[in-house]
Order: sequence, then C-alpha cells, then structure tokens
Amino acid sequence: MASTTTVAPSAPGSDRLRQISLTQRVLSRPAAGALIIVIFVWVVFLVLSLARGNTAFLSLAGTLNYLDVAAQIGVLATSVALLMIAGEFDLSIGSMVGFAGIIMAIGVTIWGLPVWLSIILAMILTTILGVLNGIIVVRTGCRRSSSPWRRCSSSAASRRS
Repeated sequence: MASTTTVAPSAPGSDRLRQISLTQRVLSRPAAGALIIVIFVWVVFLVLSLARGNTAFLSLAGTLNYLDVAAQIGVLATSVALLMIAGEFDLSIGSMVGFAGIIMAIGVTIWGLPVWLSIILAMILTTILGVLNGIIVVRTGCRRSSSPWRRCSSSAASRRS
C-alpha cells in the first residue's frame, strides 16, 4: 500500500491579505513623491541660505515672498494641467503672460495710463489673442499631437492627399 500526502491549498486571494508597511503605502501614492521633492528643494534652499549666513529664508517676510510667487505660478500651472489632462497641449500661456506684462508696462510708462486701466487693457488684448489662437487651432486642425514639433505636419499632409 502506498501512502500519499496532500498539501493544503493556499487560501484564495492570499496576496490581497498580505501586510504592507506604512512606508510602502505612503510611497505608493503619487502625491507622496511630489511632497518628498518639495521638502528636498526646500531643504536645499535652506542650506544654501544658511551657508551664505542669511536667515531671511526662514523669516516670515522671506516665506511670504516665495509663497507669493508660488501661488501665482500655481494658478497658471492649474490651467495648463487641466489642458494636459484633457489631452491638449498649449504652450501659448508663457507668451501671453509676457505679452500682458509688456502691455501693462507700456501702458503705464509710455502712454501714461493708470495702472488699473493698463491691467484691464492687458486682459482685453490677451483675451482677444487667446480667442484668435483658439480659432486658428480649431480651423487648421493643429491639435492633439504626441510631439509638439509635429503639431501641424500630419494634418497638413492629410489635406494634401
């Protein structure tokens, strides 16, 4: 008589029940990577500031200074991020910010306009340019390309054939 031994089968779904450490759970989230990078950059600038013997980086005025700039860039980056999530790719925001600054500066210094009127004029002109840019993009079909350098080449080639 031959004796056989049976091995108990593993419980189904046992991989889902494995213990994951807190570090692995935190680092598996994309936001954790961004937070780690922000902390790293902050520490680098702190070390550079302290190496120069300057403690202004840690003062309230210094903190408000770099957070003010970060808020302005964050507002612009949010609109660009929404476009990228939607699958579009638009680089015109950088030129529009520069154009608005130039219009405001020319309005105040050369034309003698009040600051508030120069801001309104810059907003109107950049809105007109943005609408014109949107009309050109929609009419020519120059959108949704995997590479920004080949933006209109595929649509122009398809129209010729």
